[in-house]
Amino acid sequence: NDDSPSRMEQIRETLLHFTHASILDTPFTAQNRAMIWLTQSDNSGIAIDDPLFVQRYAMVVFYFATTDGGNWMDRERWLHGDLHECDWGFVLCDNQKTNSRLITGIFLDNNNLQGYLPSELGLLTNLHRLNLRHNRLDQKIPGEIGALSLLEFLDLSNNDFRKFP
Repeated sequence: NDDSPSRMEQIRETLLHFTHASILDTPFTAQNRAMIWLTQSDNSGIAIDDPLFVQRYAMVVFYFATTDGGNWMDRERWLHGDLHECDWGFVLCDNQKTNSRLITGIFLDNNNLQGYLPSELGLLTNLHRLNLRHNRLDQKIPGEIGALSLLEFLDLSNNDFRKFP
């Protein structure tokens, strides 16, 4: 009899450090869809205790929060389960200097993103540049973006935001 937790249970336990259970466990939320994708479709082989696992989660939540890329003009390699998120289109990583594969930039301007910016973007603590101008994002800009201490460039202009932190 194997009493070890399933991969889904292990992933859920890890994600509860970053996302409240009421959001994570609600079907069809971006966070719930990301958890399921990480469990069922992610072929990257990344360990749950790898610090980059949280980065991958944040990027998958972002994808689903912006209408799962269905309306994106260009989804270049996003959510290809066997690719590192640094190999997804319009993502810049710090792999030249340290080979750390930490995301430092996201450039999805004028790409017909619709939906909202999830607070999980705040988990991308090495983000220096975020360009999401000329899209159809709405709701509010999460305060977690303001806590990104390395963020040097932020362009969210020409969207439909209703609240600012």
